[in-house]
Amino acid sequence: DNLAKLGTLEDNKTLDMVIPKYLYDKLVEELGKLGLNIDIVKTYKPWLVSIVLSVLPGMTLGYSEEFGIDRHFLNKAQADKKNILELENLDDQIDLIVNKLDQETNLGMSLLTLEMSKVYYKELVRCWKKGDEQTMERLIFSKSPLFKTEDYYDKFFYERNIKMAEKIITYLNDETDYFVIVGAGHLIGDKSIIAILKAKGF
Repeated sequence: DNLAKLGTLEDNKTLDMVIPKYLYDKLVEELGKLGLNIDIVKTYKPWLVSIVLSVLPGMTLGYSEEFGIDRHFLNKAQADKKNILELENLDDQIDLIVNKLDQETNLGMSLLTLEMSKVYYKELVRCWKKGDEQTMERLIFSKSPLFKTEDYYDKFFYERNIKMAEKIITYLNDETDYFVIVGAGHLIGDKSIIAILKAKGF
């Protein structure tokens, strides 16, 4: 509820007033392909529209958050009464999406992913299952001439990788055993958490 309140446009504005026409028209088109009307997001700020778009492909392809790897292990940890820590907190993630990402780029990238979703998600799952890092890296970190992708990836992945790696190092320097779960996008490429830890001698 708080997220929806934070992400709703003020002063009776609608989405078509705050984003470029080409993006708005593309959004109408892509939602239409899913049988959805623009009205479901018309009063949302661009960043909240991006969040909505990020979950639509998985839902339409039959994937469920309920069966995510993170959810699986979180449930096991809770059942076993294990101590659960976070690598980054929700406030940091919201601050990133609301204040640090370029809104036009964020929405544009979400639309590109939605447009390619049938092929994109199936290929992503195939790569994840096979451990095909090179193809996964090409899929996740694809370049677009339309948007500032380097800045987007810096903020969405690379800067977060540095912070998470620093947190993991505190775990590695502790005598306690830790089991760490992060999204696959943070584990591939030369700026990944793995690469950062290797560069520091781990």
